[in-house]
Amino acid sequence: MEVEKVVASGDGTPHMAMMNWADGAQSKALLGQVLSAEAKATGMGSGVADLHQLVRRDILKADARQVADTLTRDLVYPLAMLNGLPVHGMLRCPRFRFETGETGDLKLLADALPALAKGGMKIPLRWIHERAGIPEAEKGEAVFRMETSPGAAGQRR
Repeated sequence: MEVEKVVASGDGTPHMAMMNWADGAQSKALLGQVLSAEAKATGMGSGVADLHQLVRRDILKADARQVADTLTRDLVYPLAMLNGLPVHGMLRCPRFRFETGETGDLKLLADALPALAKGGMKIPLRWIHERAGIPEAEKGEAVFRMETSPGAAGQRR
């Protein structure tokens, strides 16, 4: 029996080429493009990458809507029928829904809302909570407050 020792070149170029190809193929399969991944890795301009971020957001919303429809049809509707929902089909059935809405920029909201309120706009608190992504406090729940008295300026509680 003879043992043969094989020595490779060792520069790793074929391996890195294969890894880059696989990474690009995965991005194309999931997103339909590879530019946003390349822009972050290579420092290219972010304009096109921002556009592709919007595409990814649209894909996320579409996927969430499809999964929610499937869960409504295959889980919520049968449970509703078992619990006595009148037979009207899916028309009167409760719906499963994912919340995929984006919150607003807190700094922009904090700057704009006082000026709009001084101008006479009637802004519902529920809308402000939704835009900021901050849930409304339950009755009796402790809430964060800033002191408005002149002596409390600069103090934290």
